[in-house]
Amino acid sequence: DATLLRVRDAIGPELRLPALGEGALQGSRFPLRHVILVDAQGRLRANSQGPLAEPIDVSDRTFFRAHLDAPGQDRLVISPPVEGRGSGQTLIAVSRPIIGPDGGTLGIIAIRLTPAEIAGYFRSIDIPGGLLGLIGPDGVIYARVPEVPGIVGRTVPPTARVHLARSPAEGFRAPSAIDGVDRFGAARPVPGLPFIVFVGLDAEKVLAHVEQERRTLILAGAVLSCMLLLAAIVLVRQDE
Repeated sequence: DATLLRVRDAIGPELRLPALGEGALQGSRFPLRHVILVDAQGRLRANSQGPLAEPIDVSDRTFFRAHLDAPGQDRLVISPPVEGRGSGQTLIAVSRPIIGPDGGTLGIIAIRLTPAEIAGYFRSIDIPGGLLGLIGPDGVIYARVPEVPGIVGRTVPPTARVHLARSPAEGFRAPSAIDGVDRFGAARPVPGLPFIVFVGLDAEKVLAHVEQERRTLILAGAVLSCMLLLAAIVLVRQDE
């Protein structure tokens, strides 16, 4: 959102989007190849490469309709994953309105991210053998690591939503409805946004260490028992 605000601040009343190499588009943790500028009529007029020769109509897109339905409200909107008309890629639009001096909406500035770009950020978080997921409103999956083809845009089953609604301190253990892996999991809401971040750990791998310790203790107990038995035999023979 900080990058989005910087880009918006660099846009003047003529709605000129800064070039990709300009300072407003630098310093973001995500690639900014998909910054777009949409006018008040819902026409995509420019992207981070420059003005479009032919504007693209995006007036039916969720992010545009959300701002259109809330005129004058400066709020962050994150759209569900959809296929981009110009790129053909699955994209998630993170957008804010451009509000004029009179309070009217001049246009919308948006950064469109691919699920792979979000997953790339998740992979930088070191959770060996773990799972990370971003779940949006209505249980829609926005990103998941490890990635599963076709998973983005699907809805989490109702049974999984029950687990995700539990407090982070409580956690849960359940087999995944997606890949069937039995996991320990915890979910936490993203502050200020209707999203949940989910973390899961393979129960078999987590318990493998516990099982190894259990076997070690059993073996140690058996050895100790044998030693005590031998000591008792020796003492009996000495008494004889």
